[in-house]
Amino acid sequence: MLFFYLIILFLTMFKATVNKSFTKKIDLSDLKELELNHISNSKLQLRYQSKNYELEIVESNFNAKTYQIKINGNNYNVNLADELAIKIGKMGFEKNNSKKLNSIIAPMPGLILNINVKEGQKVKNGDVLLVLEAMKMENSITAPKDGIIKLISAKKGTTVEKGQHLIELS
Repeated sequence: MLFFYLIILFLTMFKATVNKSFTKKIDLSDLKELELNHISNSKLQLRYQSKNYELEIVESNFNAKTYQIKINGNNYNVNLADELAIKIGKMGFEKNNSKKLNSIIAPMPGLILNINVKEGQKVKNGDVLLVLEAMKMENSITAPKDGIIKLISAKKGTTVEKGQHLIELS
């Protein structure tokens, strides 16, 4: 559990998943007992609850928020999520899976305010396909990859449910 607190201390994150099997939300007040000594750019010596630990950051990908950490010789793969990433996940968005899909589905229930594309139109990754109003906020639904609009199931002015098919790309 120590590595959760250490990662949070350096990166100000709110949730950590270790080895894809254990997830812990962090309470920053738990870090009061942590003492750190900087050894090098990737190594630290720390003391937590009267125990000493040697920590090394073996690999890091800041953009993906993934880290391989060695604590007292044991390797841990840690994925971090800040408060915004946690909220987006709860709304049904899946960052890594969207690039592989040809079907655009509603990430949440809402009202279709505008459809910005037509069937047969070429789109590029990131182009706004439609605007979905949910919880009084306008959400731009973008193309997850380059492609051609094959089918538009959504209709302007209609309400949709989470998971409802909106647009098919090819």
